[in-house]
Amino acid sequence: MNFTPLKSRRLWTLAALILALAWLPPLATATAADPDKISIAYCEDCVPFHFRDSKGQPSGMIIDVWRLWAERTGTKIEFRAAPWDETLRMVAGGRADVHAGLFFNEERNKFLDYGAELAETDTNLFVDKDLGVVESLSALTGNKVGVLAGDYVEGYLKERLPPKDVIGFESYEALIGAIRQGRIKIFAADTPTGIYRLQKSGLGYGFRFNLDNPLYRNKWHVAVTKGNKKLLRFVDAGMGRISDAERSAIQRRWTSIGVLTAPSAEVSPDVPDILTKEERQWLADHPVIKVHNEKDFPPLNFFAAGRAQGFSIDYMRLLASKIGVRLEFVTGPTWSKFLGMMQSGELDIMLNIVRTPEREKFLLYTRPYASNPNSILSRKGEIYQNLESLQGKTVAVPRGFFHEEILGKDFPRIKLHLVTNILEGMKAVAFGDADAAVGELAVFNYLLGRELMTDLVVSGELKLGSESFNQLRIAARKDLPVLAAILEKGMDAITPDELKLLRDRWITGASTVIAGAEILNEEERGWLKEHPVIRFTPDPSFPPFEFFDEQGQFRGIAADYIDLIQKKLNIRFEIIRP
Repeated sequence: MNFTPLKSRRLWTLAALILALAWLPPLATATAADPDKISIAYCEDCVPFHFRDSKGQPSGMIIDVWRLWAERTGTKIEFRAAPWDETLRMVAGGRADVHAGLFFNEERNKFLDYGAELAETDTNLFVDKDLGVVESLSALTGNKVGVLAGDYVEGYLKERLPPKDVIGFESYEALIGAIRQGRIKIFAADTPTGIYRLQKSGLGYGFRFNLDNPLYRNKWHVAVTKGNKKLLRFVDAGMGRISDAERSAIQRRWTSIGVLTAPSAEVSPDVPDILTKEERQWLADHPVIKVHNEKDFPPLNFFAAGRAQGFSIDYMRLLASKIGVRLEFVTGPTWSKFLGMMQSGELDIMLNIVRTPEREKFLLYTRPYASNPNSILSRKGEIYQNLESLQGKTVAVPRGFFHEEILGKDFPRIKLHLVTNILEGMKAVAFGDADAAVGELAVFNYLLGRELMTDLVVSGELKLGSESFNQLRIAARKDLPVLAAILEKGMDAITPDELKLLRDRWITGASTVIAGAEILNEEERGWLKEHPVIRFTPDPSFPPFEFFDEQGQFRGIAADYIDLIQKKLNIRFEIIRP
């Protein structure tokens, strides 16, 4: 067979090309030229995406993705923390190989090449409530809006508002400081970050934001120095080895409300290891768990300052951070209605609940997470020390509480006066509609202090024949046995030190906990150092709150509070008589 020279040249060209391609490895596999180690610039305070934790270690949703990437590729990573604006300069100038994660914009595209998607979030405006409702960006004209310098939202707002009104801050700490000083009343941030910063600083009650109508929604990407295509291909190939299920598990852990609000509750990177494959799949199919939140059952479970609070609430948030699940707290119904919602399938979990035979028909219980004695509340001078002394008396009981079931069935001589909640029961006693009320000791103590009901006392312990009636548990619906098993494993992961922190904060720390109390910051400590004596003028005749006794001494409830504050802050009040 004969070939023309032209065909021969084509054949040799094709053969050479095939040989060349045969020697090229696929992009998704490691090569001799792949790096053994890369450096990653990350933001030191962009919670919950990437930040430096209280121990100085890199932490966050995107940090966890990178750690999994390192495991998949066998590549060592060195995290380098910096303020946000500086992280951009580090990658642009070659002082870090990769940016941990950021949004795309045209300005950054001049010095960065973007790669795989990491996560998605929305960005919101947080507006001081004194300014009213902001319907549109145009309504912000004339107001200063704080942002993190170099953040995507800075450029976004400068394109839509007068640039002089958009004020960049080096860190969120500096931004919060400006808010405290009154220099900034509006700021913009990624929604989870903004919520976290407001809660941590104790300012959450003073700002509003619209979850249903954010400024925008955007995706986080990896990025490398402009032109470093080879490194970008290597990074993207490693990200491709992380499954959607693994990404979802990481996001669930970090988007759990507990991560943002529970004191010192850090998400364990080992969450999947404590759950079976079936349990992980169940959580993937049920990413949001509905949990009951009472309006006024302090210090265990109540709603204040715009959010769910209390020992049981923080315990559940901590547990959620261990198993990687997002919580949705349902607030408003009475206890009796909450039980009905569990039976109808509208609710998944109830907290601080006592196990009874009737409830076991439709609930699955965890082991106890706390124990609190049942007690009897009465008016001063009318003491009921035990169950026997209540025979023939009228006793206030919240409708649906386990006391209604047990007293109604086993102690028919006690007349039940059903009320909507514990506080209503206490009022019934105070105003003579009931002889006594029964309930948890910690709740009575808290409400007595808060409501200043000085004519009422805890007069005895209510022993109902079983220690289990003092034990508080978590309950799941009976048709959710997998969830019940997951809750038990989450409880196993809570350490004694973590539980002690919660007890100290809500139960043993004080008889009445001030919700949202924060440790003084450096500025506040400095102010107190410069002002060791604070002058105070009380009302001379407003008993029992504040008054001067016959010896001229300041007395009353306010006086006791002043004394407590002096001891807590190590300062002195100088009483100035009017």
